[in-house]
Amino acid sequence: MAFPPAAPRTHLHNRTIDCQGYLRDDGFWDIEARIVDVKTYTVDNRWRGPLEPGNPIHNMGLRLTIDHTFTVREVASTMDDQPMKSVMRY
Repeated sequence: MAFPPAAPRTHLHNRTIDCQGYLRDDGFWDIEARIVDVKTYTVDNRWRGPLEPGNPIHNMGLRLTIDHTFTVREVASTMDDQPMKSVMRY
């Protein structure tokens, strides 16, 4: 079902969430998800400098490896783009 017509507006932000599932050769499943945020205008960023329209503010991924009982066997994550510098804590 389509939305009714919208009031006049300006597009500012786009968030894309993509999820994919894979059956591995060892019988486990990999579930991968990625979230990407972009703006339609230049964003001044304290750590990365100006982010032009379409450049990701967030670009983060997650992979869960599960078995046939849905037990999580492995987890991997990535942060290819983020608003600020990484802070490593141990």
